[in-house]
Amino acid sequence: DVSGDLPGIGTFLCIGGLAGSLESRDNCNKCSTDNCFAAGNIAAQASGVIYGGSLAGWCTPSEVVNCYASGNVVCEEALGYNIGEFGFITFARTYINCYSNSSAALTGNGQPVVPSDASVITPKTKAEMQADAFTALLNHGVSVWGRSNGKNDGLPYIIGVGVGK
Repeated sequence: DVSGDLPGIGTFLCIGGLAGSLESRDNCNKCSTDNCFAAGNIAAQASGVIYGGSLAGWCTPSEVVNCYASGNVVCEEALGYNIGEFGFITFARTYINCYSNSSAALTGNGQPVVPSDASVITPKTKAEMQADAFTALLNHGVSVWGRSNGKNDGLPYIIGVGVGK
């Protein structure tokens, strides 16, 4: 789980389960974020604007491929907010096989919100994400992702890394 508190008017907070910000540098047209996930919850408070994502708060790589997030995003005391798997996204980029837990709570100042990235993220129930068929979607015929009922709450993990060791 990740939490953040940023006081001060006119500020903005980028917070996410994998990273606060995933950015391309120098207009990089070949920068990509591939094969990643975040399973924790996000809790943020800021007197300014919050970009809160269960995966990343701010996302501008040229391509995001094979990723998912399953946690809740709760933003409080904000003047404004963008909330979703990615809080802020650049729509001119490519999003392939990006998924979110459709049962996860997304709230801003105590109210449910529509994800800011709904047009590029495919919602799945947690039960769907815990199935072997979901792991196969992420793998695309290769063996990057694994899944076991006894690891990572039954959600896919990256083989050889972290919970996948």
